[in-house]
This record gives sequence, structure tokens and C-alpha cells, in this order.
Amino acid sequence: MELEPFTGFSSKAVQFLHEWQNNNDRNRFQPRKSEYEELIKAPALSFIQELGNKLKLLSRGIEYGLRTNGSLLRIYRDVRFSQDKRPYNPNLCFQHCVNMRSLQQWLVEIFEHQALG
Repeated sequence: MELEPFTGFSSKAVQFLHEWQNNNDRNRFQPRKSEYEELIKAPALSFIQELGNKLKLLSRGIEYGLRTNGSLLRIYRDVRFSQDKRPYNPNLCFQHCVNMRSLQQWLVEIFEHQALG
């Protein structure tokens, strides 16, 4: 997968995340999904790749995945048994780990969108 170098999240991305947190609704999100892909997901994957390559210098066992639910956790929530019925996770989470089989050994959650603002 060819990714652009990570240059940060744009002010439009920050605004998108703030609006998303305040309007966590399928009807509002679905028409804007391509905006999410461009403003949030693409730079997030670039960040994951760049950080992962740097972490590999510290430990050869560091692994990351550039697919959804690899290192970028999915945005959809399982609301079946939850009192909170918001359809999307209000956080944008990344993870890198040692030997993908053992996430418990080392999990790094890098980024929550509240920290952007």
C-alpha cells in the first residue's frame, strides 16, 4: 500500500472529529464517510506506518497492520449489550505490538482524538 508521508492531521480533520463526537449518528456519518477516509483514515495509516518503522529500530518483533482492525482499530462499536448506543467509537485508536499473536505483551494506544484539540 502506497501511503503519503505523515504530515499531521489538518485543521479540517480536527473539526471533523469534533463534529463527529457531537453528532455520533449513522445518518450524519454515512454521507461523510469519504471525508473520514481522506481526512482521518489516510493520515492515521501514514502515522501508523512511520511510527511502526521507527519502533522496529527498537525491537525487530514490532508489528503493525495497515488494514482496518490491524493497527487502526475499527470505528464501529458493538452496541448489542451496551447502554451507550452511539454507533461509532468516539476515539481514534492505534496499536503496535510485539508478535501480533500476543497483543497483551505490548500494546501501545497512541492517539485519542480528544488530544488533537
